[in-house]
Amino acid sequence: MFNKIEDSLINFQKPGRYIGNESGIPDKDFKNAPVRVVIGYPDIYEVGMSNQGIKIIYDRINRLDFASCERVFSCWIDFENFLRKQKIPLYSLETKTPLNQFDIIGISIQYELLFTNFLNILDLSQIEVFAKKRKGTYPIIICGGPSVVNPAPFAPFVDLFLIGEAEGVIEELLNKFHLIKNKYTKKEIINELSNIQGIYSPIYSKNIVKRQIYQGFSEDNGLKSYIIPNIDIVQNKLVVEIPTHRKIVYNLAKKIGFVYEGINRESFLKDGVFLDQWQLGLTRKEVKELI
Repeated sequence: MFNKIEDSLINFQKPGRYIGNESGIPDKDFKNAPVRVVIGYPDIYEVGMSNQGIKIIYDRINRLDFASCERVFSCWIDFENFLRKQKIPLYSLETKTPLNQFDIIGISIQYELLFTNFLNILDLSQIEVFAKKRKGTYPIIICGGPSVVNPAPFAPFVDLFLIGEAEGVIEELLNKFHLIKNKYTKKEIINELSNIQGIYSPIYSKNIVKRQIYQGFSEDNGLKSYIIPNIDIVQNKLVVEIPTHRKIVYNLAKKIGFVYEGINRESFLKDGVFLDQWQLGLTRKEVKELI
């Protein structure tokens, strides 16, 4: 399939968006992993590769022996028109596998305007957009990110939502999926996965889903995989968790709003000492206590 695409890459703007093979991709057998995941950011390569959340989840999944994680981003108009005309499904960057052949597709919705891009990724991958119309052979579609804290507008199109921060949930979800993948039907798998804390199913969830807050910062050593982009990206710099002063965090919290409320106090205790590092997101009461 990709051989046909390679011959035409010269005709598209920034063909580096679509070839993968960047330096820093983990050395593992992506195609033959028992659990195959593709994670997507519904915007073009330059924007998606600037997102730290995508890098974190990609890295965490690829540390698992039984799972692999690949990447996909939205196409620019010229390449999308080519794929549609040639009836070629959207594919992953690592192995050039069509998205409709993965076990799980994870999409990060960082803001509401990405909603239609997410639907376009499904359509371009030749996957039925409405969840109720998808057959059992299609991948499970999971969405996360700030915009799905209220999942209702996305519910007709998504199988499962990850509410909150994925770092403390993703390994449990994939472990469970690995155990039941070949034993249950797709509907039964979705039902089972919806019982995990922080996972919401529009069909099966009956209890209140608690938004997840990652509690492991003090023991987290950061990323092991640093992918060097093929082309210049929007934020072409190394991104890390920033130790910062309280006043700086307060000013930032005022600007970004209060979607992520609460401080991870337990995450920043090490040997009984409160570290000078704060989660970006404070309650209004805590803001008054900090200044």
